[in-house]
Amino acid sequence: MKKLKKGLTIALLTVVTTVFLAGMTTANVEAATAAPKLNKTSVSIKEGQKSTLSATVNGKKVTKVTWKTSNKNIATVSTKGVVTAKKAGSAKITAKVNGKTVTCKVSVKKVAATKINAAPKLNKTSVSIKEGQKSTLSATVNGKKVTKVTWKTSNKNIATVSTKGVVTAKKAGSAKITAKVNGKTVTCKVSVTKKTATTNITSLPLDARAKKNATTYKQFINDVVKYTNAYRVKNGRKAVTLDNTLTTVACYRSIEMADKDVLSHTRPDGSKFYDLAKKYGVTYKFIGENIGAYQMSAKEVVDAWYNSAGHRANMLSANYTKIGVGVGVTSDGYYFWTQIFKN
Repeated sequence: MKKLKKGLTIALLTVVTTVFLAGMTTANVEAATAAPKLNKTSVSIKEGQKSTLSATVNGKKVTKVTWKTSNKNIATVSTKGVVTAKKAGSAKITAKVNGKTVTCKVSVKKVAATKINAAPKLNKTSVSIKEGQKSTLSATVNGKKVTKVTWKTSNKNIATVSTKGVVTAKKAGSAKITAKVNGKTVTCKVSVTKKTATTNITSLPLDARAKKNATTYKQFINDVVKYTNAYRVKNGRKAVTLDNTLTTVACYRSIEMADKDVLSHTRPDGSKFYDLAKKYGVTYKFIGENIGAYQMSAKEVVDAWYNSAGHRANMLSANYTKIGVGVGVTSDGYYFWTQIFKN
């Protein structure tokens, strides 16, 4: 009886072994023993750049991978196979799957110092403005505008600078504005001049003052006409001609605005510019007015009008053939400008 039981035990073991082997196909055996492969066997990247590795076994991507780097100072690797270059040199990234390993050689190249920490540049290296005026500076690095800038002035009494690079002239003199970006600095020289002294004609009636301004600021007036006509011709319009009466009206308008330092198409008495024009005997079918304040040159004010849709429409209207230009000056030396057009 003992012999029989022993024979059965051997038979059972044989059956179990046979069943186990029958359940393992050739493919299963290969999958269990196949070495992993990486999508890249070598990588060449620059400091700060990244590259992603992935592993496959028998052509199928595997996610259970143990990643390791031979030198963390050169390149690191995340649990998902993302390689990050740290500094120039070579490192080996190892992927371990089912006890099998495969490697990728990583070569890290140095990034030129000029690209990593280039010196900033300013949009202006020098600025010349009058007391009370402003000018805006901006900084770029490698051609790209930067917002994280530390601004500083060498003399707050001459010129101040805001956190956004806006320079304000305080009094006549020179100052240096410094912009600091990533530890690198660049400077802009600021020259502040005194406000232009103006002739004391405030005691004269506005009519007399208007006529006087038409003579005093003749060059400004002619320049406004010149720049206005340049834009008209550029846009296929006929040039307008300067009209003396319209110029007196325009100067009158500029003076009354400058006296109150208020820019408005409504006059101090509540009337409009065309009401004043009628008092001077101006007749018209079409009439229009452009006004501006604080611009310090004819070109600056004409460009400002041209860059404003409503003012540009007046400047370029085919209905107009004549123009009057007015200049008025505030007590502290700022200009008010007027254009009056008519058919």
